[in-house]
Amino acid sequence: MRIIDPTINSIGLGYSASRDTIGIVIKPQSELDDRPMLGLVIPKFMLGYEFKDGVTAQDINFAIDNSKCVNEDSDSYWDSSIIIKNYIIVRPYLNQNQHLPTFTIGDKVIVTMIDDDIKTLAFLPYTINRLGQRKTDKYIVNVPGNPNENTEVGEDNSYFFKMDSNEDNKKIVIQTSKQNGEVCSHTIELNSKDGLLTITDNEDHKIEIDTQNDSITTTTSGTKIEQIGDVINMEGDTLNIKMDSKISMETDIIEVKSNSIKSKASDVKYEYDNFKQTTTTGEWDVDSEKHSGMSMKIQESAFNDDTPINAIKGKLAVG
Repeated sequence: MRIIDPTINSIGLGYSASRDTIGIVIKPQSELDDRPMLGLVIPKFMLGYEFKDGVTAQDINFAIDNSKCVNEDSDSYWDSSIIIKNYIIVRPYLNQNQHLPTFTIGDKVIVTMIDDDIKTLAFLPYTINRLGQRKTDKYIVNVPGNPNENTEVGEDNSYFFKMDSNEDNKKIVIQTSKQNGEVCSHTIELNSKDGLLTITDNEDHKIEIDTQNDSITTTTSGTKIEQIGDVINMEGDTLNIKMDSKISMETDIIEVKSNSIKSKASDVKYEYDNFKQTTTTGEWDVDSEKHSGMSMKIQESAFNDDTPINAIKGKLAVG
């Protein structure tokens, strides 16, 4: 439906009988050096041509007999051959920031004429449903993101959204530009072919979900956190953990390797079933120490006790 006269609310069909018609794709964009155009069979303008299944685009070269040109001996006005095609090249009605969708042979498109002029044919960038869809396709739309006018738009200087289900890609990509003063160029890529979901600024920072390797990895310029199966690996220079109330850890084994360990607390309580400490040198500076309910065995080559007052209750066995 379209508005014919808005002053009287007159409406009509969504096409013009004198301006619009149907075109059948016989030469897709991939056969035209990937330029945004199609080779169409347009029955309205190609009377007498019958489009059959299996027919391909043809460019037939015919020689011209110049002797048929009466009163003309020179070849300056005549070409010796002519090319006859079974299709018409038509460009799309398409925003300059959009890419032409994928069309296959047999697709039907709506063809229209600008100003009802047969020399200005154009087709709408979508097809009439054939009650069946192609198995894969590609779609991309972008807006320029560069500092200069009249610059060719590409993926490196535009904000674009791309979907590609073809065999070699199978991905969705959303990306921004870094050509117009942006801090970085962000990319979100859903790569279902390889099982990867990636978010990155295309520099040092990245988040990656890898389904095949059962992993989630985040990286910065100096840190890396990996979740691989049931293992978490963390790499970096400093790890700060601050909780206002409580930190709880529960595991079978805790292993700590460090050149220096420092701890400070107002109240410390250790409960061990079995405790063993091995060190080369040790120093205890304790104001008051109490040992109860235990037996102690000290085995040293020398024992120095520099305590002014020794208060020993019970039996002292020296052997």
